[in-house]
Amino acid sequence: GICIYTGATENVVRGNLASGNARAGIYLYGVGTMSNTVAGNVIGLNASGTGSLGNGNYGVMVFNGASHNVIGGTDLQDRNVVGGNGWDGVRLHRASSNRVIGNYIGTNTGGDAAIPNGYRGVFIWEAEDNEIGGAYVGEGNLISGNAHQGIELRAKTGYLAFPDIAGLSTVYSGVFQSLNFPDSDGPFAHSDGT
Repeated sequence: GICIYTGATENVVRGNLASGNARAGIYLYGVGTMSNTVAGNVIGLNASGTGSLGNGNYGVMVFNGASHNVIGGTDLQDRNVVGGNGWDGVRLHRASSNRVIGNYIGTNTGGDAAIPNGYRGVFIWEAEDNEIGGAYVGEGNLISGNAHQGIELRAKTGYLAFPDIAGLSTVYSGVFQSLNFPDSDGPFAHSDGT
């Protein structure tokens, strides 16, 4: 897939078909890899966005110190469509202060049919201060149709997640519960203030 790593900053990955790779469609990793934007890509689907051409593991993987990156955006042309991947649509692992906003995760490009990721829509593991969705127009994600949780947060603190409360990020459950917070000790801020 596409790799941004080892201190790369302020790059824009836009308008790509990142599908059919053995591991991830798009990687961002390493300390100092920051302020990059991944927007307007089709990740794990075919070119028409109507069927699966999944990456073997993840759609987007942000890990090992990558920070302050944005996956998606508030304009329609910023939306990533992430589906059909073998594991998670988006995984943040040992990465901090990243944002996942305005994406379709687990659906086709129209957002009206499931193209599931094999596990979770979004998985945040051993990572801090990342944001899923947001309080402003266009920042919500559509996370639907995934085989397991829509969003799972595990083993660190300070996540800011906006699930389907007030319709900011719509999370439809797959086979299992749509939200799961094992081993996390919060705080969690939701759009209703809890």
